[in-house]
Amino acid sequence: MEKISKYGKLRGSGVSEFELNLFLKIIPNFISKKTKIFYRMSPDDKVKLINFLKRDKNAVVAMCGDGANDCGALMCADIGISLNDRQTTKRITSHFSYKLDSIACIEIILRNGRACFENIIMILKYFLLFLVLQLTIYLCLDAHDRELTFFQYFFQDCFISLVSCILAAK
Repeated sequence: MEKISKYGKLRGSGVSEFELNLFLKIIPNFISKKTKIFYRMSPDDKVKLINFLKRDKNAVVAMCGDGANDCGALMCADIGISLNDRQTTKRITSHFSYKLDSIACIEIILRNGRACFENIIMILKYFLLFLVLQLTIYLCLDAHDRELTFFQYFFQDCFISLVSCILAAK
């Protein structure tokens, strides 16, 4: 634990000891097996490298940087993370920003991204189901030359919304 407090700012930054130990055990193994780390490059070389890595359609390219000379590469990457506490540069230099000079935020960003993706899929399912049920009811009514009153529309929308929510949640 002395190495962490000596080399990083994780201590005293709101990261619990459990999270810190988990981070120290899991992330280095993942990084060594699944990633490539490049350093000591010019800003133009970083942009070229990111664009070269993005040619592979199955690859997800992430970049961490301080935002000063990494602006182009951070914006070119699929996931750009600016590691600085300056309020002015974090808005324009990357997709995400973190206040400390540590890559401990990557897990949080990936979890939030996954949750957003799942929410978008759930909303898409809901709207599609709502549309199909609504269209089915209108076609059935049109076939029998019927129209609904205001209260019937209201109850129909409530019923369709409830059924769509239940079906989209599965």
